[in-house]
Amino acid sequence: LAVSPGDGAVAWSLDPESVGAGGSVNGVALDRTGVAYVSTRGRDGSGGQVLAVDGEGSVLFTLPLDQPLDLARPILGPRGDLYVGGSLRDNPCPLLVPVELG
Repeated sequence: LAVSPGDGAVAWSLDPESVGAGGSVNGVALDRTGVAYVSTRGRDGSGGQVLAVDGEGSVLFTLPLDQPLDLARPILGPRGDLYVGGSLRDNPCPLLVPVELG
């Protein structure tokens, strides 16, 4: 859900399930160009996903992962690299996966 900074009106909204992402939304990282990277947990044994959404609410890409994203938030590094913390159920230690954004 994006809101207008001037009056708080809803600018656009996106249901992650409409693009195949399941489970709860865990976090958002916003880059300097206004692209939001949104992580979803995954559901019913499926892996989580990261969605890249532009400032108009259009999905630029989806990145399916092979593990759930329990309470994981996307993180942008100092050079703009995207990292996603995954969580395997039998291994409580998060795995940081660098994502090449091109």
